Amino acid sequence: MTDTEDDADARIQALGALRLSPPVARELGELTRAFEDPRLRASLDRASRRERTVVRARRIIAGAVVALAGVGLAVPAAALTSWLARTGEFGNPAVNTEEDATEWIDLRAPDAPEVVVEAYPAELRLPEGVTPEDAIASVTRVFEKMSDGFAQEGLMTSTYENFALCAWTADWLDADADADSARGNRAADWLSDPANYPTMVSQDITGDIVASILEYTAAGRAGQMDSVSQLYKVASCKGLLEGVEW
Repeated sequence: MTDTEDDADARIQALGALRLSPPVARELGELTRAFEDPRLRASLDRASRRERTVVRARRIIAGAVVALAGVGLAVPAAALTSWLARTGEFGNPAVNTEEDATEWIDLRAPDAPEVVVEAYPAELRLPEGVTPEDAIASVTRVFEKMSDGFAQEGLMTSTYENFALCAWTADWLDADADADSARGNRAADWLSDPANYPTMVSQDITGDIVASILEYTAAGRAGQMDSVSQLYKVASCKGLLEGVEW
């Protein structure tokens, strides 16, 4: 391996800093039905206009439920846990470059897995045979492993993009093994366009991580498939793609 490749490996290691565990099903049906009631929505809208910390959010929701019970509205138990993960506190990258401007999420809250699902970027494009459900299952495992602390919603979104990066890298390697140049070119095109992973780009303050991705991809286009294998390795794709079947 050249010194350039060593430098690229070091810069891109941040992509594989997270690890994994299994998705959690939530009681969204009952909660959604409860929120359709105009009295509940009006109460929560009033609360949301105030500054909310973790403790204040709990009090607002509990107070809304008590008030609605007083006027005879039945509220499901699921509503008691809704929104507890959303702290109302946002990162300030001007103060700390390790933060972005998205909301801090309390991963200890029972509804934290719902926020992980909500963070899935609708525009994310995956290779044929890989589904959004695959991505959600993988990213849920990542944050379940971190469930004793806090994380920003932007980190959740960038982890989805990292999953996609790994899926396209794996697809390229499979295409090369099958001598399928059209499939390989589709993967190379995705990896070569930073617009496909905008959150990762926005969080890459120095630009080194994105530069590394593009270096590996350019080498792969030039026929150096060992560089694509190296990208798969340094991005810890094996863990992120656990259980995914093409």
